[in-house]
Amino acid sequence: MFNHRRIAALLLVLSLGIYTYIVSRGLVPGEIKPSADKQGEFSAARALPFLKVIAREPHCAGISALTSVRNYIADYCRSKGLETEIQKAVGFNRLNHRLLAGEAHNVIARLKGTVSGRSVLVVAHYDSQPNTPGAADNGSAVASMMENINLLQKGPRLKNDVIFLFTDLEEPGRMGAEAFVRNFPGMDSIGLVLNFDARGNAGVNYIFETSGGNSWLMQELSKALKTPPVANSFAYEVYRRMPNSSDFSVFKEKGIPGWNTAFIDGYSNYHSMTDTPENLDIRTFQQQGDLMLDAIRHFGDLDLVHGIQKDAIYFNTAGNMFWVYSYTTDYILQGITLVLFVIFLVLSFRREGLTLKSMAAGVGWYLLSILLTMGLIWGLQKLVMSGYPQYGNFYSSNAYNVGYYLAAMVGLALLVYTFWYGWMGSRLSSAGTTAGALLVLLTGMLILKWFMPTATYVLYIPLLVILLITICLYYLDIRFEDRPYTYTLAQILTWLLPISLWGTFAYILYVVFSLALPFAAGIFVCLFYPLLIGTHPVLQAVHRRLLTIVALLLVVGGIIAAHMNAGSSGKHPQPTQLMYGVNKDRKEALWVSNANYKDDWLNKYIPSAEKAPFDEFYSGFGFYVWKNKAPYSEQEAAVCKVLKDTLVDGKRNLCLMIVPGVNTNSMELYFTDKIQVTKVAERDVPHNPQARLERVSFFSPPVTGVSLECTVKGCEQVGILLVERRLGIPQHLLTDKLPANMIFGPDYISNSLQIKQTIYL
Repeated sequence: MFNHRRIAALLLVLSLGIYTYIVSRGLVPGEIKPSADKQGEFSAARALPFLKVIAREPHCAGISALTSVRNYIADYCRSKGLETEIQKAVGFNRLNHRLLAGEAHNVIARLKGTVSGRSVLVVAHYDSQPNTPGAADNGSAVASMMENINLLQKGPRLKNDVIFLFTDLEEPGRMGAEAFVRNFPGMDSIGLVLNFDARGNAGVNYIFETSGGNSWLMQELSKALKTPPVANSFAYEVYRRMPNSSDFSVFKEKGIPGWNTAFIDGYSNYHSMTDTPENLDIRTFQQQGDLMLDAIRHFGDLDLVHGIQKDAIYFNTAGNMFWVYSYTTDYILQGITLVLFVIFLVLSFRREGLTLKSMAAGVGWYLLSILLTMGLIWGLQKLVMSGYPQYGNFYSSNAYNVGYYLAAMVGLALLVYTFWYGWMGSRLSSAGTTAGALLVLLTGMLILKWFMPTATYVLYIPLLVILLITICLYYLDIRFEDRPYTYTLAQILTWLLPISLWGTFAYILYVVFSLALPFAAGIFVCLFYPLLIGTHPVLQAVHRRLLTIVALLLVVGGIIAAHMNAGSSGKHPQPTQLMYGVNKDRKEALWVSNANYKDDWLNKYIPSAEKAPFDEFYSGFGFYVWKNKAPYSEQEAAVCKVLKDTLVDGKRNLCLMIVPGVNTNSMELYFTDKIQVTKVAERDVPHNPQARLERVSFFSPPVTGVSLECTVKGCEQVGILLVERRLGIPQHLLTDKLPANMIFGPDYISNSLQIKQTIYL
C-alpha cells in the first residue's frame, strides 16, 4: 500500500527544488546570439573585437594607454558619421576636507534624430583602475555602445537625438561626468540618462538605482525590453542610503531622469588583473548590449517631456516577471495584509487554541532564532577570516570560493531551526510559533515602510499569500495527517514567492557584501523560519531527521569545498600590494603596503610583524601601513613655480604652477590650516563652511602643470606636502618578481611609485 504522506512529502521537495532552480536561472543571463543572427540585433560576438582593443591593458587616469583608448573610441564614432568631439575640461568632486579634481577628456558622439526635442544620453566610463585591464568595468559597456552605434546608424532614424557619452575619470571620483554637466551646452535638452557600469564580470544586469519620481520611467522600461528588466525598488532604497557614487550620481543630483545598471557576479574579479575579455561572461555581455539597444530604441522614439512623478514600487518574481505599481496600490496591499493577519488571529484563537501567552512565546522564539543564527554566522565569519587571512586582500573578503560559505550559512540557519524548534517544540504550540513569527514579520513591514517606503513589498507580497493560504487551512481544518496532498500543495504555494524574493535577495546581498557583512544575507535566510513551521510535518514524513541531515551536509560540505578551493593559481591569483615610496626631503626610500594580509612574497620586502604609522610621508595622519627601508633611487619630481606672491591686509596671495614629473598620473597636495585654497586649475573651489579644505587630489595632470591659487595667513614661510603617484614600480628594484599565482591588487597605492616632497613658500 502506498505511503501517501511520504509521496506528498517527496512531491514538496521535488517541486520546491525545481522552482528554486527556475528562480536561480533568472540570476543567469540567457545564451548569446551568433554574430550572423538577425540583422539589427546586438551581438556580443561582433562587439568582442572592440572589447579586446579597449581592455588590452590597464588604462587608468594619466597614462598613455588611456589616450589610445580614447582616440580609438573617437575615431570609430567619427567613422560612423556621428558628430563627435573630445571635451577637455577640469572636473571636481568635493568630499568634506578633500577635493578630487582632474583634467577629463570625455568623448561625446551625437546620433541625430528626426526632431529637435529632448535627447537620450547613454553613459559609460572608459577609464580603468590602475591594476586592471577593465574588460567588465567598464570596457564591456563601451564596446556595447560601439556595437549599438553601428546598429542604430544602419537602422531607421529615431525621433530623438541619442548622445553617447564616454566619460573619463570615473574611477578616481566621477570627475569626467561632473566636467560634462558643467560644460556641455545642451544640458537642458537631455531628457533621460542611461548609465552602464559593472561590479564584477558575470551575472545579470541589475537596474539598481534610478532617479527620484521613477514611476513613469519604470512603467516605460517594462514596455521597452524584449525580456523583463531585472530591477527592484528594495535595491533602490538600499543603494541611495549607502555612501556610493558613480557617474549617474552627477546626473541624478542635476535632476535628470534615468537609471544606473551594473552586473555584480564575479566580484572577486572587480578591479583586478583577472578582469580580462577572456574571463568576462559572454552571456552577461550579450544581455548588457540587448538592454542598452532596447532602451535606446524605445526611449529614442518617446516624448521625453513629462510631469512630476512619484516613486513606484517595482520588482521581479520567478522567471523575472516584472511588476510595477503605484504608492496607492502599495498602501492598499499593505492594508489587505493587515486585515488578513487579523482574520488569521481570529481563526487561530478560535480553532487552533492560540493564546496571548503562546503568541508572545512565539515572538520570543523567532527573535531568539534570528539572534542565534546571526551569532553562528558571526562565528563562521571569524573562523574563516582567522583561518584564511588572505581573503582580506579581496574587496569585502570576496575571494573566488566565497559562494561555498553561503551554503554553510544556510546550513547553520537550518541547524538553528532544527535544534531550537526541536527543543522548544514540546513547550510551544505550532499556532503560537506561527502567529508570533508572523507578528514579527508584520511589525518589520510597518517599520520598513517608515524607513524605506518603496521596499515594504519584500515582506507583504509573500505575507499576503502565506496568510491567505494559512487562513484557508485553518478554516477548512486541513491537516497533513488527514489530507496530505492538499496540505502539501498549500505549503508549496506558500514557498513560491518567498523563494523568488527572499531567496534572491539573500543571494544578491551575499554577493554584494560577502564575508565582510554576511549578516545582510543572513537576515533574509531567517525570514524562512515561519515557513519551516508549516512544512515541518511534511518533511518529517520523508525522514525524521531530514532537515538536520541537510543542514549538516550544507555546513560540512560548504566548508570542505571552500577549503579545497582556497588556494591560488594562475587562473585564480592571490592579490597583494606593494608601493615604492621616495622621500625627497630625507633622501630615503621605503617599501610600503596597506594590504590587510601580508603574504610570503610581501614578507621578502617588508619583514616587519606589525603595521606602523606612515609618518615618513603623512606625519600625524594616523595612516598605518606595513613598511620597510628600501634602496634609494633618485626620481625626477614635480616642480613648483611661483607665478605671483603679493601681500594684502596681512595675507599672502599666491598663484602657483605645479608641473608634474614624467609619467605622473596623479598628485596629492596637503595644506596646513594657514593655507586656504581658492582655485585649482583656474576653477573656484566649492566652499564648505563645515570642513576646511586640507587635501587636493589631482588626476591626469597636464604636462604643462596645474595652477593653484591660495591665501596664506601672515608672512611666515609655509610648506605644502606634495606626493606624486606613478603606475608601476621600477623593475630594477624588484629583486624578487611577483609569482605567477599572484597579482597586484586594486587601489592607487598598489604597484605604484610615489614621490614625496615638501614645497616651501
